[in-house]
Amino acid sequence: MSFRLPEAGAIPWFDITVGEPQKIGDVINPHIVYKVHIKTNSTAFKSSDFTVQRRYRDFLWLYNQLTTHNPGVIVPPVSEKHALGRFQDEFVESRRIALERCLRKMTAHPMLYGDPDLKLFLESESLVAEEKRQDSSKGFMTKFGETLSSATTFTKVHETDEWFESRRTQLDVLDGQLKSLLKAIEAIIKQRRDLGVASSEFGESIVSLAGTELNKPLANSLLVLGNLKIRIKELHDKQAHMDVLTLEHTVDEYIRTIGSIKITFMTRAKFNQNMVQAQNDLSKKKANFDKMSQPSRKTKPERLQQLQHEITEAEQRVDGAKKDFEEISTLIRQEFDRFDREKVEDFKQSVEAFLASMVKHQREIVGLWENYFRALNGAADDQQSPTTSSQQHQHQYQHQHQQEHQQQQQTTAAAEESTTGFGSHSDTDTSVHGGETGVLRTSHSNDILSSNAWSA
Repeated sequence: MSFRLPEAGAIPWFDITVGEPQKIGDVINPHIVYKVHIKTNSTAFKSSDFTVQRRYRDFLWLYNQLTTHNPGVIVPPVSEKHALGRFQDEFVESRRIALERCLRKMTAHPMLYGDPDLKLFLESESLVAEEKRQDSSKGFMTKFGETLSSATTFTKVHETDEWFESRRTQLDVLDGQLKSLLKAIEAIIKQRRDLGVASSEFGESIVSLAGTELNKPLANSLLVLGNLKIRIKELHDKQAHMDVLTLEHTVDEYIRTIGSIKITFMTRAKFNQNMVQAQNDLSKKKANFDKMSQPSRKTKPERLQQLQHEITEAEQRVDGAKKDFEEISTLIRQEFDRFDREKVEDFKQSVEAFLASMVKHQREIVGLWENYFRALNGAADDQQSPTTSSQQHQHQYQHQHQQEHQQQQQTTAAAEESTTGFGSHSDTDTSVHGGETGVLRTSHSNDILSSNAWSA
């Protein structure tokens, strides 16, 4: 067992995706199976590009094995087990993303990427048989439950190291803050979805009203307004989904990571107990030797020699226990520093992605309203004289162009930095073009804001 980080060197490259979740099994015991696709340049694997199928309990097995066999290492946590709603599409997708992030962090960890259990998980075609063989002496779920119990109880022990005591307090505070933040994020997501539902209901009511309106221009105006509100509902839903993918996932992951850190602290406490126990055992053996060495005891030399040998062995156990305790303490310090660095980077990326999605969807909503008012003004201008209408159109265009140009200069600079690498997640059919910031154009011929919708 080694508690030391490997020598500096290039960690093998891994590209792991978890996808294509499928529900299999009978009615009594259904479960979801994921396809894990691995690409790597590591020579430890038979192939550089391969795919295996894994279910959720396989990920739990892997986490338990890595935690057990790598004391002191902060093992990236898997998502929590849920009995209800685990087959709903939204939950399955959320779990898929969490499991993928977990595997990517495991293979990027300098002390985990070469672990034989991780290799077995990624490559074996008979993982279930291996799990049963390794866990035959004890039920797997019982062992995993004990691992989680260690993280949640976090028994208070007498700590003499100020660094560990301060980090323990820091973790408790951070845990409470993240849980409060998660609760607030969940409330915002619910609010967005509720707002989307209200917007859609309002739009459907307006569309229904337009169907009974005899004045055709007014009916067309109401119809466009109703469809616009329905479209806004879609944007609210997309933003709520992005809130889940960015902030909610990151916060939830770090709440679980704190659980893994607490496991390392509990492991260190057990090593400390082993050291204290070895020291007490040595003290007893020395006291017994002193007692047996008294002339009045008339102890045989062979017996005294045996007692001296036991003392030597006890001293070796004390030295070994002390060394293990010092090494695991050093490792946990290094792991905690790694945790702090990754936390800053992960939250930075998460907030940037969240802000980028907010800007993008708000621009789309503003663009829809701008197009609506332009079309509405255009319909009103048709009832005026051609000369007056043309002059007002030109004046409005110049004024709007100036405003949009100023808005573009203010928003583009602020959004460009946070939108880097985010465009690949866009699946909308609208976009922002050129100087017309916020003005949405579409290739659909039946766009709700097309000029045909306003013809009398």
